[in-house]
Amino acid sequence: MLGQRLGLGTVVALGAAIGCSDPAPRVALLRLGGTCGAVSDARTLVLRALGDSGEISRAISVGSVVELADLPASTRQLTVEVLGAGGALRAIGKTQPLELGELGAGDSIAIAMAPPNSACPTEPMTEPRVNPVVARAGRFVLVLGGQGPGGNLVSAELYDPQTDRFEPVEVPARLAAAGRFSGAVATALMDGRVALTGGPTGSYSVFDPQTKRFGPPIVLEPRFFHGAVALGGDALLVAGGCRGATVAGVCDGESARPPFRLAVDSDEQDVLTPLERDHVQPTLLLDPGLAAGLGASAGRGPSVLAVGAVTAQGLPAATDRIDLATGAATALPGTGATATVLDSGAVLTGFAAAGLGATRDIAVITPHLAVRPAILGPTMAEASMTLLEDGSVLALGQSASSTPMAQLYRPGLDRWLPVTLPPAVTSLGQHRALRLDDGSVLVLGAGTASAPAATAWRFRPSLVGPFTSSAIVVPNAEQSAELTPSDVDAVTRTDERFELGGTRSGLGAWLIAGGPRLVEGRLTAVFRPVIALGEQEGLAVITHFQSAASLVSTQIVPGAQVTVQHHVGAQVTVLCRGQVAPALPATPVTVTFTLRAGALTVRVADVEVVACTVAELPRGGWGVAVIGVATRLGIDTLTVER
Repeated sequence: MLGQRLGLGTVVALGAAIGCSDPAPRVALLRLGGTCGAVSDARTLVLRALGDSGEISRAISVGSVVELADLPASTRQLTVEVLGAGGALRAIGKTQPLELGELGAGDSIAIAMAPPNSACPTEPMTEPRVNPVVARAGRFVLVLGGQGPGGNLVSAELYDPQTDRFEPVEVPARLAAAGRFSGAVATALMDGRVALTGGPTGSYSVFDPQTKRFGPPIVLEPRFFHGAVALGGDALLVAGGCRGATVAGVCDGESARPPFRLAVDSDEQDVLTPLERDHVQPTLLLDPGLAAGLGASAGRGPSVLAVGAVTAQGLPAATDRIDLATGAATALPGTGATATVLDSGAVLTGFAAAGLGATRDIAVITPHLAVRPAILGPTMAEASMTLLEDGSVLALGQSASSTPMAQLYRPGLDRWLPVTLPPAVTSLGQHRALRLDDGSVLVLGAGTASAPAATAWRFRPSLVGPFTSSAIVVPNAEQSAELTPSDVDAVTRTDERFELGGTRSGLGAWLIAGGPRLVEGRLTAVFRPVIALGEQEGLAVITHFQSAASLVSTQIVPGAQVTVQHHVGAQVTVLCRGQVAPALPATPVTVTFTLRAGALTVRVADVEVVACTVAELPRGGWGVAVIGVATRLGIDTLTVER
């Protein structure tokens, strides 16, 4: 319930140290989650303020009134841990990202609490529904249609993570006239709006979370169960699907193969070449592999991956890479039906499409578009996979015996770990899962058409996220931070180290640390060559990694000048040059990359090889890479810190 004081009566008055004599405004921290998030034996709260200036931690006795007026104005997120008797960790939570200095007297900050790696119910949906159409809409989640107790629904509602409540949304008469939303697709645009395309109306409409209203529907063409992805600005790619559907929500017409780009604000369309294969209900993802060496010089322009489709006859279809310039499609066989982009830019796929039974095969599509089998996962049907802020992946679905199950994929360990769900979660059939801005995962729309429920849940994973102060990677330790590879075949794990080998020239393979996303900070890694380095072989520090199409690499090749390079697609800009890199010894060597207040330095052992000034770079992940197809390096430890 909204409005309960955090920690059984504790009042936390927050303020920012903004360098003036005025007293800090009193801001209450309020707990969401009802009785599920409450702790009967609470003794201590541990509150952490996270931001680019680092972390401030406070232990607070339950039942007290605490003034915290010295939090830095740069605070971007707060985390809370509730400790019970004997110091046992009972509940955790994290706020949405915030600007502490913008809060005024009387404001409150909501925080959803739950037991670690478990879930708590939200306030119920406005009506029971299963199999709805959902999408992020700014900080909200838009929910449309699905099946209710009386059949197909044409209602819509909006979930607000800051109140933990759903509210009804008015549906325009033209959209409601069709009597259902089955076959329609909702796609989050990059400005927070949602484009609703296809379905029985054969139109599109744009939902604006600022006004909480749909725009007027505009007729396009008949298309059901297609895929859609935002391309940037107001551009949208629509691909696959079929031209007709039954009231029960099954394709009954020919496949709708021609993809098209849509400018949602101008109604302009650009039809591409028809696809060679059927794609019904595909997941469309921007091609992750447009880093240096993978762009125009390798014949790859802007493209999209269509993952997890079935044919119009309901049989599995291969993943396709769709070239946005020509519309030509290239098949990538051997992938699963569910997909999510990992921290490294690789794409994790697995399981079968809904209705095709429980499977356990897992595969990873590398940024170079090679398909690699990964470790077998749990046997699961109707699965979803959601990337968490710490770099792990939450998989939810039904077991072979139709019981709900949850598993956590640890890419740094290439291992699946079971997650215990609360007893009240009785079904995950036909569910939908989306990550929220506080790092929790909203799960809704589960059940069957004969037994829809209004219940929704928030799953609370670890508190590690983009504003965490540091990440420490220790090989094969379950408490280690994640270190996600670009290519699972490039990594060997031993008790002492990761061994990373190149799979091609240039940046041969890389590892990205999960959690912190930094503008400035420090990375320290301990390397050792597994085999002697040849010409044009070495190591790299990867920083400001947003995707394989946007990163900074500091390349250290013995005998060559050290360079710091900014990669944007196929374009490479040298930010600064340093000294000639020394030979790497056979013994472990420490490499340190530091960026503070625009001053960038790199040290190999005790030798400073780069010192320069750079303009502000985009926030992103940090990690390491090998240079060269035959390079093989051991990484003993890696630390990323603000």
